[in-house]
This record gives sequence, C-alpha cells and structure tokens, in this order.
Amino acid sequence: MTTYRVVWAVDINVDGDHRAAAEACARHYFQPRIANGDPDCACVFEVTGPDNRTAEVDLVPSLCDLIGDDTE
Repeated sequence: MTTYRVVWAVDINVDGDHRAAAEACARHYFQPRIANGDPDCACVFEVTGPDNRTAEVDLVPSLCDLIGDDTE
C-alpha cells in the first residue's frame, strides 16, 4: 500500500495566533474528537499567517503536557 499526504486548506479569520487559527478551523469544520485533540485522529495543521510565516500545529497534547515535563 502506498502512503500519501493529503493537504486540505481553508482561509479563516481569527483573533490570535497560529494555534488559535487551527483550533477555530477544527471546531468549525471537523468532528469534536478532532477539535478536542483526540490522539487517534488527524490533528496536525500547517497554518500560514498574514506574514507568510508557516507553523505546524498539533492539537494533540504532547506526552510532556499530559504527564508533566521532567526535562527541566
């Protein structure tokens, strides 16, 4: 089986940063489990801001966020 990367794009107006844009998009267009960052769903967004800076936003909390970051 061949793996493909599928990119879906939408323009969205929000007050906030790249993460706020990804969260607003997920809440508006996707199932609640995606918007809530369910680890078993597609929750990674590539968000380009008005300054043409692109950020990758993963709505799934990292393991460090879930159990506490002990690297400090």
